[in-house]
Parts: sequence; C-alpha cells; structure tokens
Amino acid sequence: SSSPIQTHSQKISSSKDTMTPVQPSLASAPTADTIHDQVSSLYSCDRLFEAYDMLMNVGPKHIPDFNPKEHQHYSDIISSYNFSYPLLHILRKPPLDHFSSLCHDKDGIQVRYYDGTTSPRATDDDTVPKEVRSFFQQQDNAKVQSMWIKGTIEADFLLLIAVLYEIDLYSLWVPSLSSSHLLKETTNFHVFCEFHWNLSWPLSDRKLWTEGIGIDRLSKHGEVLVAIRDFPPDKDDELKEITTEFMKKNYPKGDHAVEMRCPYAAFLLRAISPTQTELTIVSTVNPQIQFVPSWLRNMATKTASPMVIHKIREIVRKTEQDEKYKEYLKRIQETKKDVYDDIRDRLNGYWESTDKKSKSQELQEQSVTD
Repeated sequence: SSSPIQTHSQKISSSKDTMTPVQPSLASAPTADTIHDQVSSLYSCDRLFEAYDMLMNVGPKHIPDFNPKEHQHYSDIISSYNFSYPLLHILRKPPLDHFSSLCHDKDGIQVRYYDGTTSPRATDDDTVPKEVRSFFQQQDNAKVQSMWIKGTIEADFLLLIAVLYEIDLYSLWVPSLSSSHLLKETTNFHVFCEFHWNLSWPLSDRKLWTEGIGIDRLSKHGEVLVAIRDFPPDKDDELKEITTEFMKKNYPKGDHAVEMRCPYAAFLLRAISPTQTELTIVSTVNPQIQFVPSWLRNMATKTASPMVIHKIREIVRKTEQDEKYKEYLKRIQETKKDVYDDIRDRLNGYWESTDKKSKSQELQEQSVTD
C-alpha cells in the first residue's frame, strides 16, 4: 500500500464529499432531514456561507423545533464561519483607522504606508505594479506584522485560482519559500499545509502550519475567499498522526526551523471581467523575530509586498511560454480537470446572470427615457 504521506500535489488525507448541492423546495415544507442534507451538500462543495445561512437561518425559520447543533458538521461550520466572515470585510475595506497613525515617520520607520497610485515609486524597477496598495502595521513590540495588498491582474480567473490552489507551486511566487506540502484535504478547498522558508544568516529558517478555508461565492458575487490561519500540529489525533509522520519522512534528522504564527491571512479574488481579476491579500504574521530593523520593515512594505502581485502577474503572463509555469495549465486541463471545470461552470453562471441584470437595467432605463 502507498504511504499515507505524499508530497506536492498528491493528497495525504482526504474525506471529500462530492455531492452537488440542490436547493430544497421551501414551498413544499422542507423537513429537518432535507435541510441537514442541503447543509452537508453546500459544506462539502465549499459554499460555507450558504451552508451557515441554511443551518442557522433557513432551518429555524421554516421548522420551529429545528436544532442546528444536531448537524454532524455544526462545530466546523460555526468555527470556520466565525473566523472567515470578518476577513471578508477587512479585505474589502482595510481598517484604515489602525493604519493611518502609522503612515508617517515614527520610531525610525519612514515607510509604513505605500499607495502606488499616489505615492512616489517604491523602486526604480518599473515592473513593480504602480497601483498596488500595501499597508504595514506593527503590534506587540514589532512581534506581529500586518499587510494589506491590493492589485488588478489581467488574467483568466481560473488561472489565478490555480496559482492560489496548487500548494506545492507556491515557491514560484512566495518570497524565500523553499517548500510547501499538502497534508490533508477535508474538501477540495479546505486544506491543511506546511510551508518552509530557508533564510539567510543571521536569520534561522522558518516554518508555518496552516489551515486554508476556500469559500465559493462565485454564483452570486463572482468571487472566491480563502481564509488562512495557523494550527497546532497536535490539533486533533488525526492531524497529530499526519504531522508526526510528515516530520519523520521529510526531516529525519530533525527540523530546527522556527515555527511562525499566523492569526489570520486571506485572499479575495473578484472577477471584474472575463480577462481581469482583482486580487486582495491580507496577512497578520508573527515571524518570531525579536527585533526587525527599520530597513527590513521598509523593504517589506515598499518593495517585497507589491512584488507578490508582480510575481503572480508574471506567472499568468508566462504560463504558455515558460516551462516551469506550464504545470498550472496541465493541472487545469488534465490532472484536476473536474475541479477546474466545476469552477468554470459556476463562473460562467455568474457572467450569465450579470449579463441578464445589465440588459434588464438597460431596458428599464430605456423605458424611463421613452
């Protein structure tokens, strides 16, 4: 039998449910069972917010004695929703009241806010995206650092999804990342991973255990949210077994990397047009560094952060020419075709509904004019 530990794009552990959600007919008096089935179906298809609404609002509204806690995924749904939903608002509108006080010289740090649309160029390299916005926030005596980055990318939405979904290829665009591994998939887009950075002296290597929760909001909003947080390797018995075996296989002589902490991070991809996507990234990370020099913080805010958007743009621009980037297309078209075809269908549904709304609005405006 194959080893339970597999690296890169291969799954290590999976309990995915491939049910396709079908909305229950509320007009025909749904039962508790039909509601629970629909919640399970939505949850298994990464439509977390819809599953939460069905469980906490629709069920109790139509069935007086409906008990959400009886659902098998109740705890996971509540925990994931309470963590990820607030991130949606931070991604759409960063907490500028926190950042504004840091937008000037303080404690020797001259650059804490960089708005490429109005600020001087961060670098003479004109490949750095000019419209990218990058914020930096310092907390707990420089132990926790926050970033908020936003930029528009000319690319097929599906290709950007692949960039964020294919965990083992993160080293193509994440600065200094040496390796990344997929440890467990609960659903297609609910994953547990390990990331490892090889850093130059005097810094020690860093690693991060992360849980990623992908949330499908394509049908109604044309967007996908990915909420990320760290997790302890011994979070539960299954993860403890997986991470222990992973460490034995990949670091047989021991791993001396310092474990970073990530209270939260997130990506928000919003389809603007069939060829244009808005990408917003937020992160709050404790790199476990007691002292970060001002020049390094300035570089991270002014250059390194915007370069993330630049690297992703480079990937999507060179996928057909550069051999190392062609792997994304291979997975979209071959290896994981079913997953990406499903995303494409839902995105096409969004464009169709958007076109219908636009035409309806045009007709209304025309009738008013007439």
